[in-house]
Amino acid sequence: MTSSPQSRTRILIQADLGQKANRDLLGGVLRHASLHPSWDVRIAGGHPMTRAPGFLREWRPSGVITDRALDANLVAHLARTGLHGFIVLCATQDLDPTVRGLPIRHVLCDNVRLGAAGAEFLLRKRLRHFAYVPAIIADEPLDRRRRAFVERIAKDGYDVSVYTVTRSRRGFFHSDEQQLAKWLADLPKPCGVMAAFDQRAKNVLDACRLAGVDVPAQVMLLGVDNEEYICDNTVPSLSSILPDFNEGGTKAAEALQRMIDGEEVDSTPLSYGVRQIVERASTVDVGGTARSVALACEFMRRNAASPIGIDDIVAASGTSRRLLEKHFRAVMDTTAAHELQRIRLELVKKRLEEKDIPLGRVGDACGFRDESHLKKLFKRAFGVTMGDYRRAMR
Repeated sequence: MTSSPQSRTRILIQADLGQKANRDLLGGVLRHASLHPSWDVRIAGGHPMTRAPGFLREWRPSGVITDRALDANLVAHLARTGLHGFIVLCATQDLDPTVRGLPIRHVLCDNVRLGAAGAEFLLRKRLRHFAYVPAIIADEPLDRRRRAFVERIAKDGYDVSVYTVTRSRRGFFHSDEQQLAKWLADLPKPCGVMAAFDQRAKNVLDACRLAGVDVPAQVMLLGVDNEEYICDNTVPSLSSILPDFNEGGTKAAEALQRMIDGEEVDSTPLSYGVRQIVERASTVDVGGTARSVALACEFMRRNAASPIGIDDIVAASGTSRRLLEKHFRAVMDTTAAHELQRIRLELVKKRLEEKDIPLGRVGDACGFRDESHLKKLFKRAFGVTMGDYRRAMR
């Protein structure tokens, strides 16, 4: 049953959808909206240079989910027209618990859980030497990520070398690469290295190449955020921690609904944890069970759009089907078939975001041959239809 215009709960989302985190967080919000027909979600400011459109002054949203500060005049106007509260996504700075008298709540990545997850992943590689490369610019939430990594490694009796960012007159980025290369060359080997995020992991990979340090034989490298455009296109491809952005979007939507319902607002930030670690070639265990899994996953990511099957994946892994399935269960707690399906569904999302091709052709471009089956899988995985997802991304 369709809600009447008067009973609609109008939700404004203002976020930079050029960032993977925001796109996946939006997926959680849309999942909530698909289960609550009264929600009418509009997206504004998809580009960081875009201002909220003028129609908002008449549209009168009930709540706002944003990744930035809104224009002060617009906030004042919305406060007079029935706005109930704000949800702020991924903000790194502290904000007041209210905005012009409106309640505000933050939804943040749990950096302690994330740092510990990275440490545990590298510890399972049976390494004895570990290192961490922080962001170039100091950031307190990311520093919590570093501290959690160091503390979890220390719990098993090992030390962590932490790279120190320094500046020189020769040009900061040039000097950083040179210094990073020397630091990596001097690390005891083999070493497990975690970088603050994927772009920084790419810096580490470039510095390893400059220093003649082999990845993964001498350094196993792990990033954060699973930015596919980086991770899938480096040599070797980069392993990365995927935060549960979808969970964060769902929590944001549920918290905003409570604000709209008039419930008392708890100012404690909401958090989301780790969805999974996507292993690629940069952490392949040359002599261990993870090698066959990493080779299989690498093959699937590079060939997901083609009509590959389990026999092709087994051949690429260099092991038998029985052992590959056993290794997948041990390393990733899933099967090769399910991982191929997950990779293909992520590819469908990317095609819906990037290319204006008919929905009926998206499946063929992503390795799916049954359009009806794909639509069911997509709705089950992401909580929205393919058509609704495409409209939300525009």
